[in-house]
Amino acid sequence: MVTPEKCLWFSLFLLLSWIAIACFGFPIDEDTMVLPPRHYQGEIDALVFEEFPKRTVTRLHRAARVKNSRSRSKCVQEHVSWKAFNAPIVLRAKAQSFQGTRSKKKSYKVQFTVKEVYKNASYPIHDIVMVKFANLTGDCRKDNKKRGKLVKANIRVHGEYFLFLNFAGDRKLMAVSQPESAEGRNVKGIRRVIQKVCATNFEPKPLSIEKLEIKSPRKNSTRRERIKLACRVRGLPIHRISWRRNDSYVSNSTTVRIKYLNTDERTSSVLTIRSPKRSDYGSYECVAQSLNGTTVSRRVDVLREAAQQEAQAPARIYPPQISSRKCPDEQANFCMNGGKCYVEPDGYMLYCKCPVGFQGWRCDMKDVRPDTSMYPQPPIYTCTLGLSTKYYC
Repeated sequence: MVTPEKCLWFSLFLLLSWIAIACFGFPIDEDTMVLPPRHYQGEIDALVFEEFPKRTVTRLHRAARVKNSRSRSKCVQEHVSWKAFNAPIVLRAKAQSFQGTRSKKKSYKVQFTVKEVYKNASYPIHDIVMVKFANLTGDCRKDNKKRGKLVKANIRVHGEYFLFLNFAGDRKLMAVSQPESAEGRNVKGIRRVIQKVCATNFEPKPLSIEKLEIKSPRKNSTRRERIKLACRVRGLPIHRISWRRNDSYVSNSTTVRIKYLNTDERTSSVLTIRSPKRSDYGSYECVAQSLNGTTVSRRVDVLREAAQQEAQAPARIYPPQISSRKCPDEQANFCMNGGKCYVEPDGYMLYCKCPVGFQGWRCDMKDVRPDTSMYPQPPIYTCTLGLSTKYYC
């Protein structure tokens, strides 16, 4: 029979045995061989990782870093037709690899595989070409004086680009304009423009602005407020299309985006401003510059719309004052359901005078009280005191 005393003595024996083994090790008899210590010689390949930064990078810092990386150049972008017309060599190629490291150098070389040749000018073009770029993103060549004649570009591996090159010695090529991406929705339009300009029988055509319009948001659109202008230009080649607001140039930024849309005969420059402020409204001018430096332009007034406040208005909101000046023809269709459009006295605010049965800044909401006047008055609230006396407030 196992008694508690026997269990206690057995546990104590096991504990003392483990202590003895830990202190003195296992006993060694005469037949046991003790291996001598081995001294290794030679080289060992190892991966050494950099120490983690002591400063913690928060999500806010990462967001600011991404925002800065997405900022666009303030220079006016050259049109692809001018790049193709000005360059002796035009081709479409795929970036295969970089020569050397790119992270800390002011310039880098890219090895391209030629996919299609549009203009060769009798220069020897091979399947593999090496082109040198400046290691900065940008749209202009005028900022490259410190780096010679290098063109700024941000090339990614395995990406396809339209390259505008010139011969610079024995089997060496140099970029004369910033490459255009050969990927995306606008690739077909860019390719057609390049093919037309690079044709042997191409003759330059004078520029003219066909249309300058304000793109109104789609009905029931959930996008936030923005300004969108489209300038349609006819003629080739186009050096550049620029925008002015109140006689000051408008450039790309975190809230402003300017891009080209290309077709066979026409080119459109689209200006988009997200979440515009009061200073973003005014007189806009589209300026198109031709190859010889002549310019054509057209103006349009962009007035501030108060339609973004209607979503936050559970009841009626009436303008403080409506001037007798009606809206220009470009904003004649701003008011809906037969409403009349007026301009605020200080300039760039639109208001609507709604007919009976409609309300809202654009008269697009039905009035639950259709007995109201065409000239609305502020609602009257009543305050009741006692049993029968009423005070209007």
